This record gives sequence, structure tokens and C-alpha cells, in this order.
Amino acid sequence: MIELSANVTAGWELKTLGDIVSILTDYTANGSFESLKINVTYYSEPNFAVLVRTTDLEKKPFKPERFTDENGYKFLKKTALYGGEIVLANVGSVGKVYIVPEYNSPMTLAPNTYLVKFSDEVDQKFVYQFLISEFYISGLYRTINSTTLAAINKDNFRSIPIFLPNNKKEQTSIRKVLETADQAIEKTEALITKYQQIKAGLMHDLFTRGLTTDGKLRPPREQAQELYQETPIGWIPKEWEVWEFEKVAQILDPQPDHRTPPEQLDGIPYIGIGDFDLNGELDTNGCRKIIPGAYEKQRLRFTTESGDIIFGKIGTIGHPKILPSGRYALSANVLLIKSTIGSSYMFHILNAAFFGKQISDITNTTSQPALGIEKVRGLLIPLPSDDKEKDKISALLDSCYLNISNNFVYLQKLKKQKLGLMHDLLTGKVTVTIDQAETAHV
Repeated sequence: MIELSANVTAGWELKTLGDIVSILTDYTANGSFESLKINVTYYSEPNFAVLVRTTDLEKKPFKPERFTDENGYKFLKKTALYGGEIVLANVGSVGKVYIVPEYNSPMTLAPNTYLVKFSDEVDQKFVYQFLISEFYISGLYRTINSTTLAAINKDNFRSIPIFLPNNKKEQTSIRKVLETADQAIEKTEALITKYQQIKAGLMHDLFTRGLTTDGKLRPPREQAQELYQETPIGWIPKEWEVWEFEKVAQILDPQPDHRTPPEQLDGIPYIGIGDFDLNGELDTNGCRKIIPGAYEKQRLRFTTESGDIIFGKIGTIGHPKILPSGRYALSANVLLIKSTIGSSYMFHILNAAFFGKQISDITNTTSQPALGIEKVRGLLIPLPSDDKEKDKISALLDSCYLNISNNFVYLQKLKKQKLGLMHDLLTGKVTVTIDQAETAHV
């Protein structure tokens, strides 16, 4: 937990948020629960005004889903929004802070959210940078005196400490540097989203149309019906076949008795889906370690090899990962897949929408989804009859996946840089001049 030191940098002050708050209000400030119930009607379709919820602000771009009529909007006049305001969750996703975007419709605050404005003596967006920092989260935990953040009241919020430069221009300079880092992060996130959409479209085309001998997509079915056949998993090229999963892969349950082996501090890494980062790379540093004897027992049944795939089977379903070479055991929440048609092609098949739909169809009947190994064996996949076509498809998708993966690596680097900047700039450890802020870049 990160805390602000009592040693204040020259030219800075240690205050509380309450010292600089001018307005801290919420939905219920507009009237009693009974009057709100009478005067404010909710709609699921667009109406006169948007009811701004934190769940909507999580989305990029902002996509509101709750609305009220003109009478409701007028009744909620104390929490009208125009874009640019700081709002934060006070129940549920406590600790989440947002800036309201501009929108082409009247807006007002929804329940379970605070609207906060600060005095003119401080830069509002400088305080916003503090509110999205670890200093604010640490302050919340200390104030609430709990390991969970279920709710926060106004007094809790006001009591949280904050370092502030006395000079508002210095506050502005600092937040401009931090905003530059934010812009780089947002740009990279947008690129990743764009590439993921491209990849999804490409996967659909490749697994339904395939490639001709010169490496081009076959004409769409609407233009060349004779080139395609209908199958239980949709339309595919006539030259292709549909195979049951067990015919093209060995599928193993690493821990059929679902028992977690005894742990040992310096033991063998015990790998599950949670031990892969966003980029899909294996990180054994933080994973559980088990006794060597349990690993040797696993080796009597199977050994892991580079190119094997693990696939979530309990709770988190799917999210396939290709295993690198190494000495480790596998947890009870994954299946091990040894492909006979190439790990790359199999990996992309496991990520395809048509495969995900088959998984959903057999796991959507329980609150805690689980995937039985026998059901996996019967799942269907499309397979080109020509290995060269299969390899070309794999290469195209590998290139697309690598592009996304590289951007994920860059994104994590940017986020790490931003954390370092916040630690230095929000404590006064490093000062920023106005000229530096104007030319800041990451």
C-alpha cells in the first residue's frame, strides 16, 4: 500500500480532499427517496436526458443505457452534467474515478455515484490525476480501515490526504505531463482494439472461405455458392472437412482428481490460466510451487512440450495459451491439448468465434461454468484438406496475433512509465516547469 510521506516538498502542502472540495453531491441530494421515485422515471431507450452511470463511463466510447424524461431531468437539476465533471463510484466499484465526456444530450447523475468539484484555487484535472493514482486508493483503504472497498461515504472521501503544489500553474504543468502519458496509453489501447477487430474479421473470413492457391480469399459464398458446403458449424469450402476435436488432438486432464498437490516454497511451478499475463506470456515468478514428487507423478501420465496448449475448463473457460518449453506441472483448472495439426492452427481455432459458440452451448447451464473433457472431445473444427492452405492461414493469423501482442507489450511499458511519473510528480519528488509540460512526450 503506497502512502504519502509527512515530509512535504518545499512549495507544496499536505492537505485533505475536504480542504479543497467545493461540491460533493449525489443523486439523493435532489430529494427524498419517495420524491425521487415519484418524479424520476427510468427508460432503457433514449429519452430526454442520459442518466450517467459508472458502468457506462467504463465503456469506450461512452455508450449510455439508462435515460429519464424532461420532468426527471429537471427534478435532478442539482446533479446536472455538461461534460468535464469528475464523478466516482461510492458503492460497488469503489475507487473508480471518471471524467464525464461531452455528449449530444442533456445528462444527469445516476445513483451510487458522487459528483465532486474542487475550489478554483486548484487545477481540477491535477486532482483527477491524484484520484486515479495509487495514493488515492491507499488513502481509501486506510480511511475505511478495511481490506475491501464496498462503499465510501462523504466523510471518508474528505479525509483522504493529498499533496498539492501551492502554485496552481505548477499543478497544471504536472497534470499536462501525466495527460501526455494518458494519451499515449489511450492511443495504444485504441490500436489494440482496432487490430483485435481486424483479427476477428480475418479469422471469420479465413475459417469460412479459406485461401486459394495464390493466397487470396475465395470469393464470398453469395458470389460463388458452388465453392462452399454447409456443415454443422456453418459454411466452409467444399475441399475442407469437419473433424471431431479428439481426432486432431490429444486432450488431457492434468489433475483428474481435482486435488491441489502439496506446496513447497522452492518447488516446481504449478501453472494455470492465471499465470499468463495479458500478452499470453508465462510468468512463473508469482505462481504456486508444488513438491517435486507431485510433478514426477504427473510425468507418469504425460509430459508437457513446447507448443502444447492449455485451455481453461473451470470458472474461466477458454483463453488458450501455447506453452513454452520448461519444467512445470499443470493445475486442475486447465485442459492440456496436444495438437496433431500444428499448434498455431489449433491455437487460432480455439480462439475462433464458432468454437467459442460451441463452448457456450455446453457451459451456459450452470452458474459456475465447467467444461467436461468428454464434451470437448466431441467439439467440431474445420480443416483444409491441403496442408499448405492450413499453413498459410496460420501464418496470416500469427502475424496479426504478433502485432497485437507487441502492442500489448508496449502498452504495459507505457502504463509502467505512467506509474513512475505519478509517483514522482504527485509527491513533488520531481518538479516540472511550464515549458517542460508544453513539450512533454512519452
